[in-house]
Amino acid sequence: MAAFAPPPPGPRESPLLAAIRLPDRRAATKIKKLLKRGEDPNAPGDARGRLPLCACVQAGKLRALQALLKHPSIEVDKVDGAHHANAFTLAVLAPSFRAPIAEALLASGAD
Repeated sequence: MAAFAPPPPGPRESPLLAAIRLPDRRAATKIKKLLKRGEDPNAPGDARGRLPLCACVQAGKLRALQALLKHPSIEVDKVDGAHHANAFTLAVLAPSFRAPIAEALLASGAD
């Protein structure tokens, strides 16, 4: 199931995707700062179309995910261009399924 492993960082990775590579607590802090500066939480983070929300799910970063979910314009059901699935689908299908991540997405209105 290597399709769920996050790829190595690329030269054209967005600041939000780069933040998700940090340890979870630091990632959440960095994401909050980036969102306050105006980063779009729904914008694809690289040329493949990976979304920050989906990257959090893939990396198992609950705090980072929660930081994104608190943003008022987050689109929880937006489809990730790299995997052609939304964050909830990736959470459920991931080989390392984490119930707290799926529960956070459902609480935010994911389908």
